[in-house]
Amino acid sequence: MQLAWIPAHLAGCAGVEDLRLDVTEERAAIEQVARDYGAGFVSGRADEVLAVVTEDFVALSPGKPALTGEVLRAEIANDLAQLEAEEIRFELLEIEVLGDRAWVRGESTAVILADGQRLGLDGSFLWILRREGTEWRIVVDAATDDGEPEQLSGPSR
Repeated sequence: MQLAWIPAHLAGCAGVEDLRLDVTEERAAIEQVARDYGAGFVSGRADEVLAVVTEDFVALSPGKPALTGEVLRAEIANDLAQLEAEEIRFELLEIEVLGDRAWVRGESTAVILADGQRLGLDGSFLWILRREGTEWRIVVDAATDDGEPEQLSGPSR
């Protein structure tokens, strides 16, 4: 079987058909990663956020240098100490899986409490994930916000 999107040197190799996966099962696993990632921020626990990312995780945000390693871990802990996330949701609009790698394009919605204000934040993201053993983990989170935070009324939790 010749597959146009697989490099020619792989065509005809044993198991190459396995690279094109039934995404139903993979999508469910990746959706769980999204729920766990959001729940980690809502819980305020850096260890829960870091549980769904790889050791070599990279965070990319507009106008900021890429964050990695101990600097990234310190930034996550600092951010969680400064604000309270009431809700974070990731809507996965597109998922592509190729073997032990996947990419996800989506939109995020968050309600946070910062400096005594309840704010709504919307954004877009692109994740690159890697399967480690039986678990999917985020390798790269490239995110952007869709404008200024919206001040929300109503009670917090």
